[in-house]
Amino acid sequence: MKWLDNLFGAGQSQSDINRGAAAAASILNKGRDDAMNAYNAGTDAARTAITSGYGKAGDELVAADPMIRGDLNRGIDAGNAAITGAVDKANAYLDPFYQSGLKAQARYDDGLGLNGQSATDAFYGGMPADPSIAYRDELANKQIAQQFAATGNLGGRAGLAISRASLERRNGDTQAYLDRLEQAGARGAQYGAQMGSNAMTGGQIRSQNEVARGSALAGIGERLAGRKSDLATGQAGLMAGLEQGYGSKQADLIYGNAQQLGANEINRSNAVAATRGVGMKNLVSLAGTAIQGAALYNNWKS
Repeated sequence: MKWLDNLFGAGQSQSDINRGAAAAASILNKGRDDAMNAYNAGTDAARTAITSGYGKAGDELVAADPMIRGDLNRGIDAGNAAITGAVDKANAYLDPFYQSGLKAQARYDDGLGLNGQSATDAFYGGMPADPSIAYRDELANKQIAQQFAATGNLGGRAGLAISRASLERRNGDTQAYLDRLEQAGARGAQYGAQMGSNAMTGGQIRSQNEVARGSALAGIGERLAGRKSDLATGQAGLMAGLEQGYGSKQADLIYGNAQQLGANEINRSNAVAATRGVGMKNLVSLAGTAIQGAALYNNWKS
């Protein structure tokens, strides 16, 4: 009964309201879906950027590690080489004096009989010839001869005196030579001690460098591990925050869409109810018209 639907406002007006409400719901849902798709794409891009950024940072740390270690090792190696070179150079200056002391000590030991009788015999038989000593002996012998000539005694006593004086001078010269050898050997020992001290100092410095190297390399490894851990923690924190924000935003979109759809449905219901109110007014008006017609008809009959 189309006329009754029209009377109660259930015709074109309600159809328009329902179509409008459905269209609004479709628009709301599409807007929600578009927003969710856009947010999904943005979140995926953010995830990719975070993963890539932290991955590159980690790769750079790993790549930098051998370079840092290489620089450190080269520096310490160069320092050790410089120390070794300095010790070798200093000892090269001292070595001739040390070698001279070794030779003097060996010859001194020969003179003392420490290296066997043959070495001792060779020592005393091979005393170095000194022209000044020979000249001194010649002058001394002439003086003794002149003294004996002045007394008129140039016999055996003069020869004996000359021989005795020569022997005494020879003994003195030998002792002086031994003393010089002893002094030269002592100086050589001092140079040798200095060379040993130089080598020890260089060794200590190199040892300290190696300890420092080990400590520095350990520190590099520790810092690298710490920075990797920081990167992992930072990445996890960002990803957690991103996922939390993603879930919250999705919930907001769904909840907001539901609220808007609910409000839309309420508005549709109110609009439909309003059309039915118009229909009731029309019915009441129609009833009043019918009553008035009946009264006029009754009056007319009577």
